[in-house]
Amino acid sequence: DLIIPDKVSYNDKEYNVISIDGEAFMNCRNLTSIQLPSSINTIYDSAFRGCSGLTSVTMPGVEQIDHYAFDGCTSLTSVSMPAVKDLSGYNFRGCSKLASVSMPVVESIGSYVFEECASFAIELPKSLNSLSSFAFVGNRFTSFTIDEGNEHYTSVDGVLYDKNITKLIAFPALKGGTFTIPSTVTNILSNAFPCGTTLEELIIPATVNSFADGAFECSPHIKKLTIEDSGNPLTFGKGNSSCSVYNDDTGNYLGISTIFYETVEAYIGRNIRYSNDDISLFAGSSSLNKVGLGINVTSMPKYTFSNCHMIDHVNYKGTISDWCNISFANADATPMGKSMTDSYSGSAVLYCNDSPLHSQVNISEGVTKIESYCFYGMYGVSSVIIPSSVKTIEPYAFSNGFITEVWINSEDVISIADEIYKTFGITYRAEYSTRPEDF
Repeated sequence: DLIIPDKVSYNDKEYNVISIDGEAFMNCRNLTSIQLPSSINTIYDSAFRGCSGLTSVTMPGVEQIDHYAFDGCTSLTSVSMPAVKDLSGYNFRGCSKLASVSMPVVESIGSYVFEECASFAIELPKSLNSLSSFAFVGNRFTSFTIDEGNEHYTSVDGVLYDKNITKLIAFPALKGGTFTIPSTVTNILSNAFPCGTTLEELIIPATVNSFADGAFECSPHIKKLTIEDSGNPLTFGKGNSSCSVYNDDTGNYLGISTIFYETVEAYIGRNIRYSNDDISLFAGSSSLNKVGLGINVTSMPKYTFSNCHMIDHVNYKGTISDWCNISFANADATPMGKSMTDSYSGSAVLYCNDSPLHSQVNISEGVTKIESYCFYGMYGVSSVIIPSSVKTIEPYAFSNGFITEVWINSEDVISIADEIYKTFGITYRAEYSTRPEDF
């Protein structure tokens, strides 16, 4: 045990003790407890870092704790900081037994302050006005609560938001089950969802506009993802898992940042966008097997489903004619196709409004264009009838699939079809008045 006095004498002169210098007690592993006088107002960098035997600290007058001050104090179970206003960062990182914190007047919390601490419900005071975007990285909290009088932040059901509940700031890692983001939220901030989150299902409402880079610290263990229907796009920043995919523009392989690597079932009800070209929702997922797409989906960015080999069920809320209008950016943008990175042959079955497609598909009159990769890799469909309204067939519309015959009822597309179908070995027939007898 160590008790530090408020005054010391040296050469017959008395001095006030006002701080603990940087690294003053670093790696003093036999130090078990320390009492600081009220005269000490600052604990500098790494002052008690690595004091693995330290179990308790009394610091009645300390207002500022600098970086790494108690980093790695693995025996510390509780901390009371009655006067601390500033936690600069990494202060209690790695305090694996720390399960109780009192900080009634803290104003700012820096980066990684409680990373890898024990599980507990954290209480934030009225005085808090500044949070680093990395403040709660690596947390194992069960919930956030905050004083109702705080002017900057609030919590709802244990989740931390800005005062107006338009920004989701931090989600407690140990809050499991299903979580529906409130309909007032428009933005998800960086590091909102920590590594090790036990969340199993995430529902994203139509109001959410964007997920910032690193909104998910690690690939989340979310098994079911629902992006609700909306006419407005949803933008995703980078994730923190990686996958190597084939870049069909350069012919090289590209490292992709994957967000939902472990998701099993996903519904996408709106167009999605990526903040960079090297981002994907699901690239490389060996878990994803069921995908739903809403009628508002009119495009899908590159690599969204790259190397998602286990997809066997795709349910689209529109008709096959509506499906023809979806612009898939490349072969790995469609959930139906095989990967461009190997010879895997996909076997996903497309359902339109919960009904599986027949082997012969009739595109309705009124459709004017069949987008690229529309029938790419489509399992179970062998014959397609194209109406006279179709004026354009985009490249790769019928490639790498199981379709062997296309019936064209439009003179306008025969010249285009001739080149496309020769390339991919599909037989086409110009029939303006008759259709297959067995249709």
